[in-house]
Amino acid sequence: MPSGSGARTPRWYSAAMRAEEERLCFGCSKANPEGLRMSIWRQGEEVWGELVTSAHHQGFPGHVHGGVIAAALDEAMGWAVYHKGYLAATAHLDVKYRAPLNVGERARVRARVVKARGRRIMVQAVMEDASGRGVAEGWALFLRPPPGAPT
Repeated sequence: MPSGSGARTPRWYSAAMRAEEERLCFGCSKANPEGLRMSIWRQGEEVWGELVTSAHHQGFPGHVHGGVIAAALDEAMGWAVYHKGYLAATAHLDVKYRAPLNVGERARVRARVVKARGRRIMVQAVMEDASGRGVAEGWALFLRPPPGAPT
């Protein structure tokens, strides 16, 4: 996380993310051969993610399964929440599919926190294929744990 961003890394998260071998996150871990293996980076107020789809992401022949697309949107939105310094989990995810994504194609996702108030954090994400064509849009509600809840 860039210095001066104002975002803080929760202690529990830092400890969990230290050893790559111990990370098996479906979305971002390079150590999970069955996962999305997304690259994630922060650019200004947005989080960007990139993935290259493969045959085990297929739904309809030749096309990436919609659940995989939803997972990639959710992963990027989760990182957007994290980079704002919040500890929160996805409570609701809404996806609008715009166009199919071909298996083997590179895709980019960008996500940003739209609003944070109390325990609720609203997040938006967009996925585009390698040509810049819109594949899907996602909106999510993330919830912070109630005061006193174990983290």
